[in-house]
Amino acid sequence: MAEEELELYDMMKQAMKKTKGMADTLSLGDETTPLIVRDVLSTGLPNLDKILCVSKDNNWGLPVGKIISIKSKPSVGKTTFLLRIADEAIKRHGAVHIIESEHALDLKYARRISSFVDSFFISQPDTLEEAFEVARSALDVCAKVRKTDNDAPFVIIFDSFSGFSPSAELDGDFGTGGKALGEHARIASMACRKLTGAIAKAKAIMILSHQVKSKIGVYWGSQETNIGGDALNFYYSIILNMYRTIAFIDSKGRIAHHYGLIKFS
Repeated sequence: MAEEELELYDMMKQAMKKTKGMADTLSLGDETTPLIVRDVLSTGLPNLDKILCVSKDNNWGLPVGKIISIKSKPSVGKTTFLLRIADEAIKRHGAVHIIESEHALDLKYARRISSFVDSFFISQPDTLEEAFEVARSALDVCAKVRKTDNDAPFVIIFDSFSGFSPSAELDGDFGTGGKALGEHARIASMACRKLTGAIAKAKAIMILSHQVKSKIGVYWGSQETNIGGDALNFYYSIILNMYRTIAFIDSKGRIAHHYGLIKFS
């Protein structure tokens, strides 16, 4: 960069600090730029962490301050995986808030997977709007009580996000779409826009767990879709898709490969 260009840069940098509305403008080379990932949360799977995100301290995992999506068919293991992520947050003296829609969390099974289930917060709101209001209130509380030098992560888990119904759908009759058509996508898109800044300020991670649906009448390309539409993909930093493997572990701990009929001993 030429000397006169450097001088112009320095003059503009000083002037911006004194200009109303531009005092918070940063250089991309500043250490305080919000584009730098300062912290990550491990998933408990080192090989998976290595392909997700790296922080400025050279740690790997899910980026703190972002929205994450986890999608799969039913009964693939999303809740089990989420409990492991929650464990990692508690190990770092953080907090976990599960916003549950299915009313089907098996505490006996959860305690076998996680050692810290009893310290999780849980809410079971009736509608999608109430679920996002709970999330916003939890983020506000976290930002208020957190000390400035505290890097303990706060994890909000929607399990599952696709299980929540908008209030318009609950108020309508069975079998009719009416004004509820597209409400799930509209509400979710608006909520993610409103919560993006609050999630970053609270040093939180919001994980939306989806159940993948099949498109009707599609015979080429991907046949998978999720409730909420494609608009939500604009707000996700990472999208994890989970699938069944072709190998299973039998009751004796042996790996049984799936080449047709599976027999369990």
